[in-house]
This record gives sequence, C-alpha cells and structure tokens, in this order.
Amino acid sequence: MSSMRRGIVHHQRLAWDCARAFVAALEQDRQFYWLCRELSRLAGSEYELALSDSRARLSRATRTDAPQVETGLWRARMEDLLRERPELGSSWPTWPRRPGGGWTASTPSASGAAV
Repeated sequence: MSSMRRGIVHHQRLAWDCARAFVAALEQDRQFYWLCRELSRLAGSEYELALSDSRARLSRATRTDAPQVETGLWRARMEDLLRERPELGSSWPTWPRRPGGGWTASTPSASGAAV
C-alpha cells in the first residue's frame, strides 16, 4: 500500500519536464540563480556549469529554434542523470503547472526556497 502512495516516476517524462523548466528559467535572473544552486546541490557542480553554458549560448543565439535545441540537450542530460541516479526521480524539486498545462520554474523567495 505504501508504494502506491509514493507513485511511479516516469524518468523520460521527468527529464522532459525538467528540461523545459530549466530552459524557461534561463531567461530570468532570480530563477536562474536559484536553479543553479539547486542543480549543483542535487546533481553536482558540472550541472551548474552546464546550465551557465546554456544561458550563454541562448544569449548569443541567432537561430529561432535555439530554446528547443537547449531543451533537447537538457532532456538527454537529465535522462542520463536519472539513469545513473534513479533515486533523484523521487527527490527532485517539483515545479507548479500553469493553468492549461505546461511547466514553469517556481519563484524562489528571498531565502532561496521555492514558493
């Protein structure tokens, strides 16, 4: 019964959801810096560096599909991470859904916690 309460984590779906939220957070300083801290804490500093690299690429991008390309890169990166460390699937921070679907990064408070 307790396993039913925890639910099932679909790692491929989680990877896509994270990728979309991560790329959305790249455009806003507050969310970006909060996400950098969280990603470093949960997955390691190399993921924080990768997030900074993504932000730099997007800021210089001339292609209109650059956000989609970054989303695809993050989806693959997150799938690899979840395959190596499946326990992260149950401890990953959640982002609220927008009305009508879609994901958005939580707005961090002044203390750095998601609100």
